[in-house]
Amino acid sequence: MHAEIVVVGTELLLGQIIDTNGAYLAQQLASIGIDLYYKSTVGDNRGRMIETLKRAVDRSDIIITTGGIGPTLDDLTRETVAEVLGAELELHPNLLEQIKGMMGSRYTDNNARQAHIPAGALPLENPVGTAPGYFAPTPRGGVVISLPGVPGELRYLVENTVIPHLKERFRIEAMITSRTLKCMGLSESYIDEQLDDLIKTSNNPTIGLLAQMQLGEIHVRLTAKAANAEAAGKLIDPLEHQVRSRLGKAVFGTDEVEYEQAVADLLKQHNCTIAVAESGLSGGVGHQLGSALAGDPHFAAAVTAHLPAALEHLLDVPEELLNRYGTVSPEVAVAMAHGVRKRNGTDLGLAVTGAERLNGSDETGAFIALAHGDGAVTEGEYRRVSSMRFARQRIGRASLQLVYEHFVASIQR
Repeated sequence: MHAEIVVVGTELLLGQIIDTNGAYLAQQLASIGIDLYYKSTVGDNRGRMIETLKRAVDRSDIIITTGGIGPTLDDLTRETVAEVLGAELELHPNLLEQIKGMMGSRYTDNNARQAHIPAGALPLENPVGTAPGYFAPTPRGGVVISLPGVPGELRYLVENTVIPHLKERFRIEAMITSRTLKCMGLSESYIDEQLDDLIKTSNNPTIGLLAQMQLGEIHVRLTAKAANAEAAGKLIDPLEHQVRSRLGKAVFGTDEVEYEQAVADLLKQHNCTIAVAESGLSGGVGHQLGSALAGDPHFAAAVTAHLPAALEHLLDVPEELLNRYGTVSPEVAVAMAHGVRKRNGTDLGLAVTGAERLNGSDETGAFIALAHGDGAVTEGEYRRVSSMRFARQRIGRASLQLVYEHFVASIQR
């Protein structure tokens, strides 16, 4: 079985709306072992929609359309699907009554268009919206499934009706389960080299790499096909063990775990408190860590200070140091780390000072310092030719990485 998605809407082609439905549908299809071969986006144009749908019906078993089943004249999905399938549009009185009940006093004659579906199609009732869909059979034994473009409605229908229908209709018994290992601090090429033999020889489960450049992370996706999630998990477990043994501390979490949460968990496990000081970065680092530790006693403070006078007053950075090295320097980062730690009485003091044009260059960068026991300091640096908007999150991750590796090192000792 292979599937195709046809996303309908001129606003998507113009970039006025970002298509999130396509990615969601792809994930849902993969979860039950259906391969997605094609995805098309087409505007609200009858001729181009017919052309796109004809191609989809000729080559795919399952075609899912999103959008274009509203009440207005530019909602053309019903008409074009019916024409491609050689069917007439038929009024379903029960759908009309449901639409009237949903719309109430807002009902107009235009809404009646939504109660018409291609002849021979199975209605797909929509209890969370006014646009019912349908399952329309194709000449080659497949099906066209038309869904509303509103994400909330689409997701409800997919999870409660579409996926169960597909599993029953095509007797799908296997399912696909993925587990993602998230890595920080290693390049994609290095990970690929370390896992090369596993990638080449593993068939079920398989291994795939995905670079999350904005986050500075590399994701290793382990995917297995089995009768159920438990069986798939048992296939994945030994491969995960092999991957972790090769990548070591770089694997910070799985699936939904974010890096800041992994750092927050380490602070809790070691019962360590932390305070953060920033200059030139609008509080990005403190925000990331503070989100993961909101209301938690392990997170004492986040201080943002840009002017030299503020660094002196709030963080006890010596004036002489500022005059000699400037605000954005490794020396000032160290002083900030000591200052925020001492001022707040915490176990750790994390400091980062950065600028969009570091020392007059085209680089966005920052100097990072982590103050810990007995006056010891671990230092880091981030430099990249990019805008501050893109780099700010990467600098935040690089700062948190200093904390993460501090705990990893203490565990190894």
